[in-house]
Amino acid sequence: MRHERTSRRLHEIAFNTQKSLTISNLNYKFAVEQHKKQLSETALKQKNLRLQVLAVALLLLLALAIVSFLFFRQRNRKHLVEQHNRLLQQDKQLLETENELAAARESLQQQALQRSQAKLHAKSRELVRINRQMLDLKTRLIADLNLQSPEPVDERTFAADSNLAIGHLRRMKILTESDRVMFREIFEQAFPNFGLRLKTAFPDLSASDTRLFMMLKLGFETREIAEALGISTESVWKGRYRLRKKLGKVENAEFDAFVLRFS
Repeated sequence: MRHERTSRRLHEIAFNTQKSLTISNLNYKFAVEQHKKQLSETALKQKNLRLQVLAVALLLLLALAIVSFLFFRQRNRKHLVEQHNRLLQQDKQLLETENELAAARESLQQQALQRSQAKLHAKSRELVRINRQMLDLKTRLIADLNLQSPEPVDERTFAADSNLAIGHLRRMKILTESDRVMFREIFEQAFPNFGLRLKTAFPDLSASDTRLFMMLKLGFETREIAEALGISTESVWKGRYRLRKKLGKVENAEFDAFVLRFS
């Protein structure tokens, strides 16, 4: 009996000891797990804290970037507005300058027009004076030529001797209408129906063109034509040019020969 009680007691002691060891082991494991859990929670908190700090830093950087962008945009806008205002001011100044230049040009044109009108009036007065002088001189020349002209020759003599008629024609001064009529009549006596044939061949010729053609037909030189008609040699050359154009396809080198051959 005693032995059973002793064995039971030992068994209880061993059971309690094992139980205590198991509980201690479980408590240790639980403490270790609790510690790991705390460490894990602490690491998670630190990680969350770092993420929060990083997010705050990123937000600050983003805010700084936005503020900088707005600042520079505003400054650029202000700069553009100032530049636009300067350009407007420059355009306004240019417009004012152009208006001043236009006014100056108009004033200069008015002055130039006034000077031109004054010169034109002066030249007109001078031309009138020269024309009067030329008219007086022409009147005196006609009077002198009438006094110096040879005695009238019988028309039958001209008809009989064409050389005599041509010689008289070369000595004539064709300054008045009566001189022109006399020249044509004497020429027709030396070259019968010449004027009609010339007018038929070239209907566009004027009276002055026909007279110049006749004088060239007689072999008049440019200087002689100018003296006979009382004009300048330049006017004779211009008349030759107009006559050659009206005759058609006549080259300048063949002009005189063409006039001499025409009959």
